[in-house]
Amino acid sequence: TYKKMKVKHVDFKTFIMEIINRTRIDHLAIDTEGAEDDIFPMIAIHDTLLRYNITICHMNVE
Repeated sequence: TYKKMKVKHVDFKTFIMEIINRTRIDHLAIDTEGAEDDIFPMIAIHDTLLRYNITICHMNVE
């Protein structure tokens, strides 16, 4: 059964640095439900990882 719930929307940097409170991630798996083309540019093109010194050793986006 489905249940309605409110969720908070945050950007990638906020999630990594403030919610999980890490700058080094060994393995990150993201299931974007088809939004890969929206998610990847936010991470790679805008240099989010470099600007905030975030290290991701292995990332799987599907």
